Amino acid sequence: MVAEIDDSDVPYEEEVLRNSYNVKSWLRYIEHKSNGPKIPLYMVYERALKELPCSYKIWYKYLCLRKKGTRGRCINDPEMNRVINCYERALVFLHKMPRIWIDYCQFIVDLNYVSKARHTLDRALRSLPITQHCRIWPIYLNFIKKHNIKEQALRLYRRYLQLAPEDAEASNFQAGLLDIFTITSSWHFVVMIVNFLIIVISLMGGLVNSLDD
Repeated sequence: MVAEIDDSDVPYEEEVLRNSYNVKSWLRYIEHKSNGPKIPLYMVYERALKELPCSYKIWYKYLCLRKKGTRGRCINDPEMNRVINCYERALVFLHKMPRIWIDYCQFIVDLNYVSKARHTLDRALRSLPITQHCRIWPIYLNFIKKHNIKEQALRLYRRYLQLAPEDAEASNFQAGLLDIFTITSSWHFVVMIVNFLIIVISLMGGLVNSLDD
């Protein structure tokens, strides 16, 4: 599909043709189109990203716009998958950008795509440096509590404590663990909790020893 170009677009078209790798030139064109129909605007974004696929500024504005366009839509609306596709394309180039992962993960979680959300959150943790994991964990922990994923929850809390053992005494961590404990009364799950607490004690002992050293 080729968008029609009206007379007001001509100066911007000429500018991006002369400076196709200039972010500001594309942003000026995008701003010019921002009050018009969405499809021509999307097409300008797509053209800009074809020339500048690593531009965080253009990708982020585009993703926010596409996500905004899903408000009030059913979760089965085809537009949801189009937005997911946009995020996946962005992450090919920007997989080290925490803001992209945070927004994408929250978008998937809000859609209640349980398997997709878990997979995406795991990918975010694998892709981002460990110093940025603290920005993903709150989304992940809230996700597992929301969907009552018992065994997965304990494994996840164990992974979290390996990163931040000092949080074992935090009230929000204890509350989360209590929520998981009260979900079920099965002996199998109680055994899992006991084993988990042994790991927590071990991790805390290691932390204390490292502080003493």
